[in-house]
Amino acid sequence: MQTMKLHVKNYLLVTVIVLGIAAVNTMAATFTSAASGDWATAGTWTLNSGSDADGIPDADDSVTILNTRTVTVTGAQSVLGLTINTGGVLTLSGGSTFTMAGTAGSSYSGAGTVNGTGIFRSQGTTSLSFSNFTAPVEIVSGTTTANGTLGGSLTILSGATLNTTNQTITVNGDLNVNAGGIVTKTSNSFNAGGANIVNNGTITGGSFNFLGTGIQNFSGSGSLT
Repeated sequence: MQTMKLHVKNYLLVTVIVLGIAAVNTMAATFTSAASGDWATAGTWTLNSGSDADGIPDADDSVTILNTRTVTVTGAQSVLGLTINTGGVLTLSGGSTFTMAGTAGSSYSGAGTVNGTGIFRSQGTTSLSFSNFTAPVEIVSGTTTANGTLGGSLTILSGATLNTTNQTITVNGDLNVNAGGIVTKTSNSFNAGGANIVNNGTITGGSFNFLGTGIQNFSGSGSLT
């Protein structure tokens, strides 16, 4: 009996140690850009705190891209927090996707640049502050809070909500609100500057302004109130 108890205690101790090691290995990390390069290359990054098995930021990590650094996404990448300093660049190459994690602390901000033809995706509960941003954006689920000026297109998918309450947002690319998608804009202005605005969902509250310098096409079977 004593031998069995000893084995059980040893097993529990090993289990606790293994779980502890796993927790350390998955601890959220913070990175800054060490050089220009591909997002998926460890040499692009400096690990500032936390731990990361492969040295490449992922969905539970936070990243700052520094001045003079250009980081390129060529596949599918995700991150918890993204800050791009003035002079820093995130380029989304054609066919790539870059996804905000959507969990607690999920946010993008900064005065740097986001460009390219890849898709920038927001999900869950995420905060976005647009500046020098020309890549196309998709809000795929949950509620995204956003402000600033977006130079690229914006698509809100079914089941997703864009909340701009008490904030001002300008979208200079095409705007698409899919059926089941929602834009809420209480006590603020939503400025649409793109050539094509398609609303098959719901746009409600605040003011909706057409700011295009040429002809703007508005279509869709959704509601605008």
